[in-house]
Amino acid sequence: MKTKETVNFRQVLTYVKQLPDKDKDKLSIFLRNEKLKNFLTTLRKTTKNIPLTFEEITSEVEETRKQRYEKQNCN
Repeated sequence: MKTKETVNFRQVLTYVKQLPDKDKDKLSIFLRNEKLKNFLTTLRKTTKNIPLTFEEITSEVEETRKQRYEKQNCN
């Protein structure tokens, strides 16, 4: 039978501080990707019931591009 060992935040920090820089970089990338995945999952769940068509999205994108283009040309 496996037992689950609990590790607290301070312990994790202690271990992370002992890692070589290369592994810290990998860990940093991993954590950033996890955070992004969680954000996207939440975003998908919250926008699931918003009825948007592809045409509406395209129209909005084109309008935004037009406004940005006009703003750049005015400066």
